[in-house]
Amino acid sequence: MLVNYYPLSKRHSAYVAGTTCKRSNVTPEQAVEMAFLPPPIAHGGIKDKRKGNYRVARWKMLKISNKCHWCGEKLTINTSTMDHVIPLHRGGLDNANNRVLACEPCNKRRGHEMPELKEGSHAE
Repeated sequence: MLVNYYPLSKRHSAYVAGTTCKRSNVTPEQAVEMAFLPPPIAHGGIKDKRKGNYRVARWKMLKISNKCHWCGEKLTINTSTMDHVIPLHRGGLDNANNRVLACEPCNKRRGHEMPELKEGSHAE
């Protein structure tokens, strides 16, 4: 994970890029550690501001690549789902930089977790 760390700021803040999870009073060692851990689960619930099922966005993404981001399976508009690389539940943002196409089994298997960051696996 990419961590933005501001040691010269008043609060010595750091956050995982692409998320809303921010920490204050962070030491350099803690900032490095943040890069190797999944973002914490967001508190207070997540308001679903997403509209529809991203059908138009999926069409545009399918024109670029018609394969599942996680397993490489060939996708169609009916078999594709929109997945968030950093789940919204973990503070990920709902923007184009955080969305990928995935087959339904991969999307459901990931859920709110980030199994690609678990020890022993290789993240892409």
